[in-house]
Amino acid sequence: MYGAMKDKIPFHPQSVECLALRNAVAQQRLEGLHVSDATITDMERAIQGEISPEDVIAKTVGRYSRVSQIQS
Repeated sequence: MYGAMKDKIPFHPQSVECLALRNAVAQQRLEGLHVSDATITDMERAIQGEISPEDVIAKTVGRYSRVSQIQS
């Protein structure tokens, strides 16, 4: 039903947070964008309370800013 994400979220798959994550990734896919496995993992860790949402943002920005610097 949710492709690879179904197996990636091992905790309460019907929780509000997990459904919000699935919806956010699905929305990005509908817009033709790709959410990396690393970003999904970071978001899962935030849902579980292992890292903060701010950490997810910083990690994601860091990932893509490095790519941008390499391509320049």
